[in-house]
Amino acid sequence: MFWNTLLDPLLQTTENTQAHVQAFADDILIIASNQDGQKLEITLNHTLKIITEWGKKHKLRFAPHKTQSVLITRKQKFHRPLLKMEEVELQYLDQLKVLGLTIDQNINFKPHLDNVCRKAINIYKMVSRAARANWGLNSDILRTIYMAVVEPTILYAASCWAETTNKKYIERILNRMTQIFGIRISKGHKTNSLISSTLLSKIIPLALRAKENASIYEIKRGKPIELLPGREIETRISPYDLPHPCERIQRNFKHVNNQKDIDEIKNDWVRIFTDGSKIDGKVGAAVTVWHNGLEIKTITFRLESYCSIYQAEMMAIQRALKYIISKKYPGANIISDSRSAITTICDPVSLNPIASEIRTMIKTLEDNRKQVELYWIKAHCGIQGNERADELAKQAAIKNKQSPAYDKFPLSYAKRLTRNTTLQIWQRKYEQATTSSITKKFFPNIVKAYKTLKSIKMNNLVTHLFTGHGGNKAYLYKYKLSSSPCCICDENADQTIEHIVIDCPRFGKRRFETECSMGEEIVAENLKFIIEDDYCRPIFMKFALLALKSISKENGSKIID
Repeated sequence: MFWNTLLDPLLQTTENTQAHVQAFADDILIIASNQDGQKLEITLNHTLKIITEWGKKHKLRFAPHKTQSVLITRKQKFHRPLLKMEEVELQYLDQLKVLGLTIDQNINFKPHLDNVCRKAINIYKMVSRAARANWGLNSDILRTIYMAVVEPTILYAASCWAETTNKKYIERILNRMTQIFGIRISKGHKTNSLISSTLLSKIIPLALRAKENASIYEIKRGKPIELLPGREIETRISPYDLPHPCERIQRNFKHVNNQKDIDEIKNDWVRIFTDGSKIDGKVGAAVTVWHNGLEIKTITFRLESYCSIYQAEMMAIQRALKYIISKKYPGANIISDSRSAITTICDPVSLNPIASEIRTMIKTLEDNRKQVELYWIKAHCGIQGNERADELAKQAAIKNKQSPAYDKFPLSYAKRLTRNTTLQIWQRKYEQATTSSITKKFFPNIVKAYKTLKSIKMNNLVTHLFTGHGGNKAYLYKYKLSSSPCCICDENADQTIEHIVIDCPRFGKRRFETECSMGEEIVAENLKFIIEDDYCRPIFMKFALLALKSISKENGSKIID
């Protein structure tokens, strides 16, 4: 705080210059642009002079030898500005690091990606020591490490460099990083393609994730969504809009578990039950007011269909407070089954805009000598008022034809739309890819594939089944590990996954028993339906994995016992 107080006058002084001065902690960044190099030199030297004079006035010295500069231009011939700080000429660099983002003179961000990928490779090496195809950390743990550590490391500041992923060499770098981690997560062979390894590890290529992050960043900054013209995102309030720290009140809420607890509430205030509901893609909320065991008032309203249940719960509590303000009640008990909403309201530093308004309304009531008690109850536990509020909220969602009481879309909705767009692009790339033909037979649609793969425990043998990269002769022959690609059952039939699972007569009895158990014929056209079906999948997988285990032992490959 002391440093900010000291530095703020400098930023105010440089506002009148033609350069933009930005500060973060004790780092100061100067940005200036001009078509004329000489004018640019004058602007920057003037700004540097102001900064050094400010430093002398406050007994602070800047180190010219630590001051970095980079010139960004596409011109072949230009005047390179001569920059001086305290009569020391500043040296130009090819790249500049600002808050962890490496900005190069060509603005292609390849040096930045090289740096973050180098960090990710170091993580990969450490993970590889603890996880191999046949032993070590399981697939779920590896995926958690990837999602929590590797992705954030590589995608840092993606909103700045996401556009460069359209360049082939940038996309190639990111795809390679996705592939090596995908292979490790899916417990597959290093020959597995980007398409197969990414799908089986349930991750999305980093190039697409970078664009997704950039889109979400722009939406947060106010960029409209095409599907919702004229609608605004629900943004958090500024921390400066919170009350002064000495005026912030840490509120508490109480728990009630059943109707008996409700009846034992000591005060004689009205009891107001609130609820929100989302049904058939429609959102509604309701308030029901009870006194002396009787319902005396109901309020119902709807929200836009893209709003969340959380927003509906918050708006219901807000409407309850409006009702209390309009009446002469000495106090009220507000009872909600949304613990997240109640917790947010009680948090004095929460930046949720609806919660902030609710806290202000409670403060207004208290200033007028009215009291409000907040209660949380477990949903659908037989409490009369809560069940009534739930019924009214569902009716409001389905039947209410009034204009919506709230139309700001939550960030979760924007993320969902952005993810759907990402998956559509990924599906097109998946279909157009010339690799992973076996994987596509099992999983032609990636959205359905991700849902299905959640219920499949990945290991080396399962990955072998879905990719064909493993102990079958067709694969071993391709990499000169077998003298022939043919199965011993037929000299003219390659020992591929399809042959083993569908045609090989050595597994005919088991195959017939499996088909009888499933009620489905094991043919190439049915594989995708069998894998999607929750009943058929485990039966088929048991047969297929036993067959592959037998084949792998026969061919001398390492397998999971």
